[in-house]
Amino acid sequence: HRVLLHSVSAARMQDMLVVTMPADDGSSQWIVNCSLNVTGGPRGFDVQLLDKNGTMVARYGGDGSDFVLRVDNPKLWYPWTMSQYGEVAYLYTLQVRYGQDIYRQPIGLRTVKVEGTKFLINGKPFYFHGVDKHEDADIRGKGFDVPLILKDVNMLKWLGVNAFRTSHYPYSQELMYLCDKEGIVVIDETPAVGLHEY
Repeated sequence: HRVLLHSVSAARMQDMLVVTMPADDGSSQWIVNCSLNVTGGPRGFDVQLLDKNGTMVARYGGDGSDFVLRVDNPKLWYPWTMSQYGEVAYLYTLQVRYGQDIYRQPIGLRTVKVEGTKFLINGKPFYFHGVDKHEDADIRGKGFDVPLILKDVNMLKWLGVNAFRTSHYPYSQELMYLCDKEGIVVIDETPAVGLHEY
């Protein structure tokens, strides 16, 4: 297992929830709903949504911890096997300044929907070419291992895999970010092994 230690300010962000969706007014805009959970200190946020080149495409400044950003003509996130619809694995960066700290969260604008027997990403049919995955290695054993996840993701793409299901437990955020960056769909299991009463 790994242990990471870091110091935090008295005024800090505890958590961030981001939900993206197309605007319901018929425009080409997308909505980024944000909810920030902070502790200590006065309210006051400077939030920027940056594109891949670092150019600001939306901004919020204010005291409210729940707010909406609107993105004009966005680039949507698609898996690496759906390049015919747009740039693959396009990620924006949500940058939040609060107190003395800056938080950066990569986000992809996408919708996921099931219609009948079709699984749709941004309204386009997605065909799973997937596998199940364990976080095990023959030499190092079970657990988070950066070189191993890089090797695994490269091997998955080499094999033509565009999705995987995690096996028996939630995986690290680092692996989820890497899959977002590489355009791989993840079916994440909930940590409910052994629960039979529900």
